[in-house]
Amino acid sequence: MKHCGHIKADGNICQAPNLKNEDYCYFHIESRDRIRRRREAAERNLPLQIPVLEDKQTIQLALGDVANALLSDRIDPRKAALVLYALQTAAANARDLDFVSDRQWYGEYSPEYDAAMPELPEEEDTAAKKPAQSVAS
Repeated sequence: MKHCGHIKADGNICQAPNLKNEDYCYFHIESRDRIRRRREAAERNLPLQIPVLEDKQTIQLALGDVANALLSDRIDPRKAALVLYALQTAAANARDLDFVSDRQWYGEYSPEYDAAMPELPEEEDTAAKKPAQSVAS
């Protein structure tokens, strides 16, 4: 079994199995996809979105998202403080959560629906558009 090719900040290699036809595990492929989505959202001036706070890992990801948004001036410091307080509360609550988990490893990656990245409308040719005609009643 091949392992993920991601090298952590401490120099250790991720020990999770890589996905089929990929060099990385599910987490590290999804992490790279998150970075891409975050950059696109910033370029389009979309509001900051955090993941569903369902476990300690997503709370940690949300914490990183807020810190990055604060450092790049995408979120007001007062609003960031409120979000960080909410994350602190979520972390405290997560200690008491006990979701049953059958550890499963996935062989393929499919990005989840991202509400932070709405589809942009197709650009229409304004010269070809006819003006709307009003109907007299």
